[in-house]
Amino acid sequence: MAHAVFISYSANDTEVAEAICSTLESRGIKCWMAPRDVLPGQHWGEAIIDAINEAQVVLVVFSPSANASTQVLREVERAADKGVPIISFRLENVPLTKSLEYFLSGYQWFDAAGRPLEACLEKLADTIERLLLLPEARRYEEPKRRAAPGPISLPAARKQHPFLFWLGLLSFVGSLISMIVIVFVAAETGGQDASAGAVLGTIPFVLLGILFIWLSRRRIRHGWFWPGVLTLGCGIGLVFGWVGVCWHDHASLTSADLIGLTGFIGAPIIIGGAFCLWKGWPRIGVKRPRTESSGFLSALCLVCLGVSLILVATGPVPVVKDILSFSDNFDDGNADGWKLDPGWRVVRDNGNYVLDGQGQDFQRAWPSVTSAFDYALEADFLLVSGEFDIHIRNSTAGCYPVFLKSDNIVLDKEGAGGSYVNLAKADLDIGFKRWHHVEVVLKGKNIRVYIDGNLDIDYSDADPLKEGNFFLDCHPNSHIFVDNISVRPY
Repeated sequence: MAHAVFISYSANDTEVAEAICSTLESRGIKCWMAPRDVLPGQHWGEAIIDAINEAQVVLVVFSPSANASTQVLREVERAADKGVPIISFRLENVPLTKSLEYFLSGYQWFDAAGRPLEACLEKLADTIERLLLLPEARRYEEPKRRAAPGPISLPAARKQHPFLFWLGLLSFVGSLISMIVIVFVAAETGGQDASAGAVLGTIPFVLLGILFIWLSRRRIRHGWFWPGVLTLGCGIGLVFGWVGVCWHDHASLTSADLIGLTGFIGAPIIIGGAFCLWKGWPRIGVKRPRTESSGFLSALCLVCLGVSLILVATGPVPVVKDILSFSDNFDDGNADGWKLDPGWRVVRDNGNYVLDGQGQDFQRAWPSVTSAFDYALEADFLLVSGEFDIHIRNSTAGCYPVFLKSDNIVLDKEGAGGSYVNLAKADLDIGFKRWHHVEVVLKGKNIRVYIDGNLDIDYSDADPLKEGNFFLDCHPNSHIFVDNISVRPY
């Protein structure tokens, strides 16, 4: 036999009918319901009659809509005429029409009006399971008439576990966000190898979240729910990933890029995911599904906002500034917005605060700024000993190091793999313990380097590097002072 239960319902009660079907079929009880099981090209009336003839039980989803439905009346009449047992699942306490009363008054019925739907579905499934265990001869006997219908006594429904649902949902969404952030930042900054283990570490939590949601018995089957969860997690992960790229040492996104990506790509994805999740929130057994889903989305937004504020206020990476309006003279005695390697600090020199760099290895000072293609960088510098360089248009694709030595300056080009190409060199007397002013101007393919207002290098690169930021690099066994750094559009 292809199916055991024929579900008769009005089109207005489709959601409840599908929930009943899902509950029964989860227990291995095959159901038939239109239009799902009507074969393509099969006549509608023929399919209904064949399905009723093959059914062991006819389940009527009774509501005001079903009470007024001619189609439901025809299906009930056919089932009664065939002697198939009928169970009425009553959603609202409304009087039966005379036609339905004639056929249903002597059959078993179940009153679900005003009761939690999930519990009623479990009890209904228990009843049908017991009914299907009756001997074949008794299963099709004319049911015994009774004076008036009344509620049936049923065992307790299986208990839900809402804590597991919430724990699973948070585990799934949080792990998905973490995975997207790790993958995105790795792709933008070239750290794929280092992040592979971190990505693998999030996968068990994603799977654990799915398991907890399944064990919670929330009956997740709505077509909107999982697409909503996935889209929302990916959208939040992308936004956090873009912010992470901008905060990274090798960031290559400008402020305009970040605003555009977040506002025109990230925000629509998040809004779309939130709508799908809100629309697909499980309703079965949930007293206030809309309130619960709205509360979850609001809490998630507050958590994301709180995390962002914490990162901005106390995170290890400073707030990103616009490179085209960057300046710092260290007059407050601090290097706020800089990431300093060991050997860099702010010190007082002749009454002024300056950035002091020294050490036994290459020591870098990174300003947390966005990227740009054309700009002019200026700074005052003093060589105490050794040499240093300024890396300009720095990104994952490479950079242009400008080496400042006591007797010359050199312009090189560094590729993504660490290869160096010498582009230009100028001999001049910089000396030690004397302050000088350097200006580097980037305009398209052209790179110009001025020392104390004099043009010393003028070079055009046929294959210029893309936009980038800058950083300072103090060489081994060197000691330098840097002050009055500024960047302006060019």
